Amino acid sequence: MNISKIKKGERVILSHLGHNGFFYPGDEEVIILYDVSGELPAWVGGGIKKMPVIIPESAVIFSGKHNKKIIVWKEKG
Repeated sequence: MNISKIKKGERVILSHLGHNGFFYPGDEEVIILYDVSGELPAWVGGGIKKMPVIIPESAVIFSGKHNKKIIVWKEKG
């Protein structure tokens, strides 16, 4: 399993469900609330600038659940 670390205050893009059930970067940018380690999914996407990361919902929403996972897109590098 590959892990990606995202720092508190880093900006990420929320996903939206698109064509054929695939996740795509959406239009909404949010700020990470605390340092978090996320899983890199087995699939690729995001082009040359972004990469998908699976993190707890609570990392971007104050009332979010820690056991609910969401996909966000962060800058590569």
